[in-house]
Amino acid sequence: LREYMHHGQALRRAQTANRLLGDFAPKLRNEVALQINEKWLRRVTLINEECEDGVVLELAFALKLNIFPPGDSCPVGFIYIVSRGAALFAGRAYVSGGSWGEADALLETKRLQFPIPASAVSYLFAYSIDGITLRNTMSQLKYPDAYARMRARQVTWIVRRGIVRMAEERVAIEAGTAANRIRTSRRGQPDAGAFAAV
Repeated sequence: LREYMHHGQALRRAQTANRLLGDFAPKLRNEVALQINEKWLRRVTLINEECEDGVVLELAFALKLNIFPPGDSCPVGFIYIVSRGAALFAGRAYVSGGSWGEADALLETKRLQFPIPASAVSYLFAYSIDGITLRNTMSQLKYPDAYARMRARQVTWIVRRGIVRMAEERVAIEAGTAANRIRTSRRGQPDAGAFAAV
């Protein structure tokens, strides 16, 4: 508990800074947030030079700092950027500067989202953007380039995850069919115990 409270000081400072930024005029607020968070936001491959400056400013303000103790799970549906510590997701380790969760933040269909959340290996400090805020921000009519970028990435992930899900379902169906065949063939065989008794 003492260690968590110690690490929590950084989170409390970030929360205080966000509250103060909330009192600023929107334009000034976003510019200050960009100065603070741009280096983390640029770690997300979705947000590149093709996106308008305005959408980058809005997303910079939307970044939230999270702290996860070792072994804790990071909820699905967010993009995460590691500030300090390490996390394990889908068999890969992510350390400072690493980012994951783009697909799960962009995809609205639960069936296509990765079902297993990331896990903190050590005390994990990670910035995050929730999927709803990300999609709503990049879908605004005033950001056509960002919207086009988002839709292209969504289609890519829909195809990739869709193929995987279809393959998994086909394997499950074939496995079930094979199991039924085995049970049917066994029911049709004579009882070995009866021969032994004779």
